[in-house]
Amino acid sequence: MYTHPEEFSVRLLPLPDYLEGRFDLRFTLDTMDDFTLLQNLYADFKAINGGGVSELLQLVKQHPDYRAKMLENIAKNEK
Repeated sequence: MYTHPEEFSVRLLPLPDYLEGRFDLRFTLDTMDDFTLLQNLYADFKAINGGGVSELLQLVKQHPDYRAKMLENIAKNEK
């Protein structure tokens, strides 16, 4: 995306107020670590019949290992 902007269309959506200042969350898929984390998170999310962003945040809160891995990946992938 960054190296070939002519091939991608990126649109940023407004951030809900309750996510302001949440720099501890990462739902990006850039690395194999990201893929593994998101695959596991999705499986758990699907098991509880999904929902919306609030339910996803609750799931991350209930699984501190997800948040810890997100923070680790944030630190590793800072630009």
